[in-house]
Amino acid sequence: KHLVSVAEKGKTGSAALAAAATALNQALSNPPDTTLEILNPSRYQARTAPAGQPLPTLTLDRAWQQVNSDVLGSFSIADLLGQHPVPAGTAQAAAQAASAWQSDRWAVYQKGSQSMLVWRGRFSAAAGAQAFWRAFVSYTATRFHTALNGTASLDWHTSGYAMSLRLNGATVSLVMASSADLQADCQKVVAQLAGP
Repeated sequence: KHLVSVAEKGKTGSAALAAAATALNQALSNPPDTTLEILNPSRYQARTAPAGQPLPTLTLDRAWQQVNSDVLGSFSIADLLGQHPVPAGTAQAAAQAASAWQSDRWAVYQKGSQSMLVWRGRFSAAAGAQAFWRAFVSYTATRFHTALNGTASLDWHTSGYAMSLRLNGATVSLVMASSADLQADCQKVVAQLAGP
């Protein structure tokens, strides 16, 4: 709709219809690469598609096997952080983080019945990464009925869950595991993600 209205601007009748058809054909022949471009048509028009961000090679116990990997994306960040009833400020921070999303990559590793999710996201500015941090910490606190604090580094666990979260400029690194016994593993892996 946005592309069509931009194409039609200043045109009437058949000229507006032709411009709309051209804009639609261009969009269909070169669709958006990311949910960010779908949610923010101006980013699509500028073709500011993010560069891919592979995860670094991680040093893990050999028993850990990667079983899946993909991108979370702008839409999924907002969707994930809205899964539980959260304070209004959290929803606003999630929306800010989603609109500032630039790239990310997650991978899931398994070792027997244990699992570990590794994620690193890059945002267009430090403010976007800070918004993700605020939203994710609030989401986790709400989900687990606890209080969490931390400004650039957070390690936390409860029964059946452990996580380590790091904020470094415009990048957020996160490791979550299926057991509180894996807290030390989370800290070692997040250190590799976050870098020096």
